[in-house]
Amino acid sequence: MRRQLRGEFRPFHDAMRLTLILGVIHSLGSARISAAAAPVFQGTITSPTLCSPRGIALAPGGGLFVGSDCHALMHMEQFNAAGELVASWPFPTPRYGGPPNGVAVDGSGNVYVTDPTVDRVLKCTSSGALIAGWSGGQSPIDLAVDGSGDVYVAESAGRQVRKTTPGGVVLATFGGAGSTPGQFQYVSGMTVDGSGRVYGADPVRMRVVRFLANGTFDMEFAPLSPPTDVAVGLDGNIYVVSFEAQQAYQYSPSGVLLQSFGHGLDEAFRIVIDSTGMIYITEQGPNRISKFQIDLSTPATPLTFGRLKAIYR
Repeated sequence: MRRQLRGEFRPFHDAMRLTLILGVIHSLGSARISAAAAPVFQGTITSPTLCSPRGIALAPGGGLFVGSDCHALMHMEQFNAAGELVASWPFPTPRYGGPPNGVAVDGSGNVYVTDPTVDRVLKCTSSGALIAGWSGGQSPIDLAVDGSGDVYVAESAGRQVRKTTPGGVVLATFGGAGSTPGQFQYVSGMTVDGSGRVYGADPVRMRVVRFLANGTFDMEFAPLSPPTDVAVGLDGNIYVVSFEAQQAYQYSPSGVLLQSFGHGLDEAFRIVIDSTGMIYITEQGPNRISKFQIDLSTPATPLTFGRLKAIYR
């Protein structure tokens, strides 16, 4: 049995996943689903001090900020566009409880990180100097920054996403606790796309939920495995990672499964996609970030019954 994600959410039984697979197989009897070529593996990024990488964010000039969860030595690592470690700094003192599940960077290079232990969001300079901190709601687990600089925080215990100013003033909330469309039973990851739409991954309800920029519920879909995190590519498709299934999935903008990829991922946790279509996925088990390039050059091919079975071999 796979070990749990350090108590943050419990893995779910194979029977639940099998039910969803059978539902998709049944749907293939009445519809053909097309998919572009799978994202192409481009290697990995790591460093001697990268330990159980969690949150990941794109730096404005290229490169990455990655939250490293080394228990008492939790820190941020910065990599350049070539994947080389260029900086490392501890989280602000006197007390950071972590773990650094959520990391985001604004257009000015300021770094935001969640601290679920004390329900805080911290804003730091790119070199780690503390700028500000404010309430992140109930157990903030992930966050994102939109093009206007507003901050979105996923509250795992609060079961909602809150939108705040760069200084923490609450502007709006998305979702809320419940089991009906547009609600969450748990939020494990989130993102904001270029249109300001907000996505939340709920591994308990087995849903990815999308809201319009004004907070209105837009749509949701059921991925094949409990979703841990979600991102949107420059192709408009929705990309989902599942810690339990050790897989990444590509869905259409309306939530139709296109294909899986990333076979061999180990404890995949967070996903981000840059403006060139490069996908970065943190893997806690092997202490690395895996890269995949979105390929738009290959004609679409049908997702057949055989291809769907291959996903779960």
